[in-house]
Amino acid sequence: MAIGYIGRTAAETSETWARLLGPLGRRWRERGERRRQIRIEQREARAADLEDMTRQRDYLAGALDTCRSEHEATAGYLLYDARWHYDAELAAAAAGYESPAHLSLRQWRDVNGVGR
Repeated sequence: MAIGYIGRTAAETSETWARLLGPLGRRWRERGERRRQIRIEQREARAADLEDMTRQRDYLAGALDTCRSEHEATAGYLLYDARWHYDAELAAAAAGYESPAHLSLRQWRDVNGVGR
């Protein structure tokens, strides 16, 4: 058992040992080369996957930054706009004018089918 393992390992790693062990050594050597080639291909595939995932992460990070800045600008404007409408409605009420009905964001989304 141990001799077979040692012989197989020696043949897989050394061309000289593979020749010394004859046809069985050459078979073990070829198997070792196939395994080595598979490991190389797997390593290359992992490197390509990692590079692709890194590219995707960088793209998504940029897209997230864009969304974040757009959201912050929109949120700031909505606060300003709500305050403006509130003040305008108070001024109109003080002057005796009745403002037309205004839809909330949720009502507007329901009416226009947005966000379903």
